[in-house]
This record gives sequence, C-alpha cells and structure tokens, in this order.
Amino acid sequence: MKEMIYTNEVYNLRKEIGVSQFRMSEDLGISRRALSKIENGEQNLSLGMAYRISAYFNRIVTDVFPLQGGDQLASYTALAEKERSIG
Repeated sequence: MKEMIYTNEVYNLRKEIGVSQFRMSEDLGISRRALSKIENGEQNLSLGMAYRISAYFNRIVTDVFPLQGGDQLASYTALAEKERSIG
C-alpha cells in the first residue's frame, strides 16, 4: 500500500470562525506552539487528537485532515481494511 499523505485545514477553519491560536490551544488543552506545529503540518497527531480538533470545528476528521491527491475513498477504505486485519 502506498504511503498516504494528509493535509490539514486547521488554520483555515480556525480563521473562518475567528478564534486565536491561544484560545483554541487553551480550549483543546495543548500549547499554542503545538497548535502552530499542527497547523503547519509539522506535528504528527494521534487519532484522538484529530477527532478532538475535528469536533472543535463540528466537522468530520476527513474534512479537517483530507488526504492529499489520489482517490481518497479508496485510500480510506484500504486503511480501514488494514486496521481490521491488524485488530
């Protein structure tokens, strides 16, 4: 399976709702620096944190962290199948 590369919409969504990095980081219980790294794609996230951030914007994870290029549905389906075979 090819490597999946994710992008993120955290910065755009945060600006859309008019929330500062400081406020959002406090709401999520993380540092402002960690949030900055997330927005810039410099920080790997746990699935739990991806869900928390998505819930913050009242969006689904794939809207906030979309796959870059390719057939997203096929890639997500392949990932789900891989996770089922491991678990």
